[in-house]
Amino acid sequence: MKDTMNTSDNIIRRAIDGVAPAEGAKERMKKNIYEKAQKAQKQEKKSVSSVRFWKIAMPVAACLCIAVIGAVKLIPTMGQNDPGKITISDNSEDNMQIASPFEEVSSAKVFEDRLGIQADAPKGAKNVAYNILSGNVAQVDFELGGHEYMLRASKSDEDLSGLYGDDKGTKKYDDAFNTQLKTIVIDGKDTYSLTWQKKGVFYTLVNTDGSSVSEMMSVLDVL
Repeated sequence: MKDTMNTSDNIIRRAIDGVAPAEGAKERMKKNIYEKAQKAQKQEKKSVSSVRFWKIAMPVAACLCIAVIGAVKLIPTMGQNDPGKITISDNSEDNMQIASPFEEVSSAKVFEDRLGIQADAPKGAKNVAYNILSGNVAQVDFELGGHEYMLRASKSDEDLSGLYGDDKGTKKYDDAFNTQLKTIVIDGKDTYSLTWQKKGVFYTLVNTDGSSVSEMMSVLDVL
């Protein structure tokens, strides 16, 4: 840049010496030439700044594009055809799917063979379905007496009810099997979870469609 300024000064001096006008005109010409030279230098600086800006901006923009594309590929969306699977969609043919934690099995005997757990629907139950949850929980869904029930059994003492609401309290029924009835308020309605233990297995019976306490205890009696 310094060399450019020296060159501009030399050109100005030669131009002034060659023309040799009157003193007043000479000063006006000198001023005009300097203004043009400064304007040219500013334009040059602006061009250099623009080049530097794009040298910095272009890689940043490229990185942002890569980040956005990566985020889109990793956004999980629930599979429309199978609600038990989560599809990670990138609009490509090789979508990856995460399997459901529920494994449907054929009968209660599978629970005994694979988990060492005895759990089955009572006699007379309808629409019975058997599943293994997360590889270690036996689940039996069934209908009885006009209500739908879910029975879960595991060798772990974790909460298997799957109920989330306001805890209204727990009532203990016996010490032999540590039978307890918990009342959970969901959407303003009492929902019941009945738990007990037997031979090292923890059981949970749940109803969410309005079964009474007496009906819950009646189901327990026939399990």
